[in-house]
Amino acid sequence: MIRGELRKLRLATAGAGRVQCTLRVVEGDDERLLGLNEHLGAGFTLSFSGRISCLYCGTRTRKSYGGGYCYPCFKALTTQRSQRASALKQG
Repeated sequence: MIRGELRKLRLATAGAGRVQCTLRVVEGDDERLLGLNEHLGAGFTLSFSGRISCLYCGTRTRKSYGGGYCYPCFKALTTQRSQRASALKQG
């Protein structure tokens, strides 16, 4: 059994029109990559612990925004990105 927090699913072309699906699972400082293609047709189970943590600050939150952030981090990061984009356009 593998335990940890799930990150975004990675998809990559594997040639001949095939796609390789990989799921990132993080537990503490340990990151594992789980190839899903070999499990297709065999079945597997995912269970939700009920815990959602912000990817940036690690705070527990009831909802995630913008791909895994708590609302304050989402707002702060969005503001930073928009300020950088404005600076690049100006200069």
